[in-house]
Amino acid sequence: MRVRKGISPLVASTILVIIAIAGGIMLYQYYNTLMTSLTSSAETLIVKKARLITLDNKSMLYIDLWNPSSYTATISNVIIDNIEVKVNETIKPASSKQIMIAINNTSLNIEPGTSHYIVLRYKLNNNELYTDPFRVIAE
Repeated sequence: MRVRKGISPLVASTILVIIAIAGGIMLYQYYNTLMTSLTSSAETLIVKKARLITLDNKSMLYIDLWNPSSYTATISNVIIDNIEVKVNETIKPASSKQIMIAINNTSLNIEPGTSHYIVLRYKLNNNELYTDPFRVIAE
């Protein structure tokens, strides 16, 4: 007849401690990777909404922006259908701002119902960046 014995309590405890440490290291690595990816994607200026209103030979562009980063963003240009309009606006870190820009319709064909794309050129932490194109329909 065979007698079965289990592992000693010291070996079992050591194995459990090793498993707990390995799990902690894996959880720490996952958390660091997640925080890095979330922080890096937040280093951009976001156009929440935009409105383009036409008035005879002038248009008004209203842009609602959000700066989720931890740096002040300085907007230098608004690009509408490859036409650049100079601006000088700053947005503080972790805040929203609305800007209004007057546009001359002679340089662009802005009529009610026409679709246009806007892109903002800005500096953030000494880097020159652009927002994603945002589609706006003239009113």
